[in-house]
Amino acid sequence: MTRKTSHYEDIEQAALFEWAKYYPILKWMHAIPNGGQRNLREARRLKIQGVKDGVNDIFLPIPIGSHHGLVIEMKRQKIYGKAPVTKKQTEYQEYMTSQGYHCVICYGCNEAIQAIKDYLK
Repeated sequence: MTRKTSHYEDIEQAALFEWAKYYPILKWMHAIPNGGQRNLREARRLKIQGVKDGVNDIFLPIPIGSHHGLVIEMKRQKIYGKAPVTKKQTEYQEYMTSQGYHCVICYGCNEAIQAIKDYLK
């Protein structure tokens, strides 16, 4: 993966939050900064503070029906190359599903927007 393609997920996620700011119901939707590359010192500092591998990217704390909230693992659009889901990300989603959360993997901003709309219906 080149540096150029490694930031497409960041761009997609930023576009999602730009869209979300126009919808008051999404006020408390937030990103969870558990991924990305960091220098060793920063990585150690964050790990001590509780950052964990596999925790998904976005959380929408709105309970609907039998679900306590929506968890989104954001990936770049498939047109920009393979964006695999890691074993830890899958484990996290399995755990959160078992705890009553709705979990999705979204490839790009448009998929995430649709997942949020579907969840809120």
